[in-house]
Amino acid sequence: MNRVRRISSYIDRLLRQRRPGRFVPTDDETDALRAAIALRAADPEGAMPRPEFLAGLRVKVAAEMARTGEPEPEVSRRPAGRRRQLLAGTAAAAASAVVAVVVDRTVAAPSVAEPAPTLSPSDGTWHTILASEELAEGGARTFDTGAVTGYLHRVDGVVSARSGVCTHQACRLVLNLPESRLDCPCHRTFFALDGEVIRYQLAAKPARLPAILAREQDGQIQVFVPRTAGD
Repeated sequence: MNRVRRISSYIDRLLRQRRPGRFVPTDDETDALRAAIALRAADPEGAMPRPEFLAGLRVKVAAEMARTGEPEPEVSRRPAGRRRQLLAGTAAAAASAVVAVVVDRTVAAPSVAEPAPTLSPSDGTWHTILASEELAEGGARTFDTGAVTGYLHRVDGVVSARSGVCTHQACRLVLNLPESRLDCPCHRTFFALDGEVIRYQLAAKPARLPAILAREQDGQIQVFVPRTAGD
């Protein structure tokens, strides 16, 4: 978390009108600096962030620092008049916003999963992938029908299927069974077997992996995919 402390120190010195040390920021750090600049430019009397917003940021920062064993960045405050105290509060908000932006973009995705779309081809067919006995409880298997690349996963006896292509730039995902996830070989992005993004280092969080209709019939596991010339 050295980069978090570096950015926090930079913003703290900037907000206290001191010359900060020079460094070349990454895209994520640039976004964080812009957020801090916007806070600094705001009128302290009328544009202070809501207390509950700052409290939420503080909790998120503290939790991440505790996880990594790093001390939480501190923002210096000098006793002065009401305006200086408000400016110090703005500095603290900016530093917290910087940490929150970097943590959110490079460490973990939100815990609440968003609904994922389901692949629904207008001209589809049920394609047999493997025998039911070949997919054990908790297991996962990749498949390629020629039209669709995906993977199967069994939980509580129920088989589900999802796309095996990264929603960022369509790189084919690699099934990582020991970690129970899918890894993108193009960028450091990981998906859980339920399609949710676990971790990413991109400017924006990729979408969840689309679901694919799956069923078990006559001892076979099938997926509903676009019809190909051979069907």
